[in-house]
Amino acid sequence: MARQGRRQAGPPSTPRARRTYTLITPTKRAEIVLLRDKFKFSWWQIAKQPRMADIHYTAISRSYKRVKANNDDLYLNCRKGRCGRKRAITTEGIAEVERTLDDGEVVDGADVQRVMYPDVPARTASSASSNARNSLSHPDTSRLARSSTTTTRIGPIPTSSLAAS
Repeated sequence: MARQGRRQAGPPSTPRARRTYTLITPTKRAEIVLLRDKFKFSWWQIAKQPRMADIHYTAISRSYKRVKANNDDLYLNCRKGRCGRKRAITTEGIAEVERTLDDGEVVDGADVQRVMYPDVPARTASSASSNARNSLSHPDTSRLARSSTTTTRIGPIPTSSLAAS
C-alpha cells in the first residue's frame, strides 16, 4: 500500500536551466580590485561593467576576498597543492634514475621499469631514463655513440670501429 501525499521519484516538474561558468582571469581580478578599492563601486555596479558580463556579483565578491586574503596575488588559484594529474616519476625519482644509470646499476628504460618502478608503464620509465641520460654528460650519449655511422670526407665509418680504436 502506497503512502498518501508522497510524491513519486522522477524528473522535476520544471527543469533548471544549466548555468554557464565564466572564468575570472587575473586581468578581471585586477579590474575588480581597482573598481572596489579606488572608485568604491559596489559589487552590483562592478557586475554591470561591460567586461564583467555574465559574472554574478557574488562571484565577484568572492574573487575580491580571495585576492585580499592572499596579499593581492592575482594569479593564485586558492587550491591546495598542485592541480591536475600527479607525475608517475617525480623529479627526485628522475635524479635517482640518473644516479643508477651513472653507477651502472641499470642500463636502459626496461631495467628502470623492472627494478625501480614496476607499477609504472615501461614507456614512461623509458622516457624518464632517456631524459635522465640526456641530462648527464654520459659518454653513451655523445654524438658519436648515438649515430650508427659517422660521415667523414672519406665516407661512412661504422661507430663500432671507432670505439675499438
